Amino acid sequence: VFIPLIIGNPLFLRPHYNPPKTGRIVGGFVIKIEDAPYQISLQDRNFHICGGSIISKNFVLTAGHCTDGSSAKYLKVRAGSDQYNSGGVVFQVEKIIQHELFNYNTIDYDFSLLLLDQSFEFSEKIQAIALPEQDELVEDGIMCLVSGWGNTQSSEESRETLRAANVPSVNQKECHEAYGSFGGVTERMICAGYK
Repeated sequence: VFIPLIIGNPLFLRPHYNPPKTGRIVGGFVIKIEDAPYQISLQDRNFHICGGSIISKNFVLTAGHCTDGSSAKYLKVRAGSDQYNSGGVVFQVEKIIQHELFNYNTIDYDFSLLLLDQSFEFSEKIQAIALPEQDELVEDGIMCLVSGWGNTQSSEESRETLRAANVPSVNQKECHEAYGSFGGVTERMICAGYK
């Protein structure tokens, strides 16, 4: 099956990164924050709950399902560290701007902007992601870097350290058919992964 990716999270459009050869995707490979300096850890009451991308000095983009029903006063953003629980800088979320059409059942319009109470100071470890142009098409087979602290499905691979995987983009028609039994994908989504 393909891995459906939400187009609202542009970290998937990062240029191809050459990892150590592992021959597999699950768990990916360890990277340093300098390889994905836009990557943040979204934390609820000091516990990592989701990833996100720095898009400007005061804003972070994350998934709507990560903030649905949340209060800004409980959310913080850790940036500039490849560890979700230490290092870097931590800022308070001042305001959640969740897409008003977000639908938890279909995961459509799965976008949320977070306004921070302070500005990032850009450095080698903290940078805004390079966003695509509006309506820019992603060609089939473009290698995309996905990164975060997700489940590695292995007790030998810690999820505390930032990891990544390279996956090729897949056209909407093929992806929609592959996910037909789940309702397919929408125009606000992009697919990448292997069959």
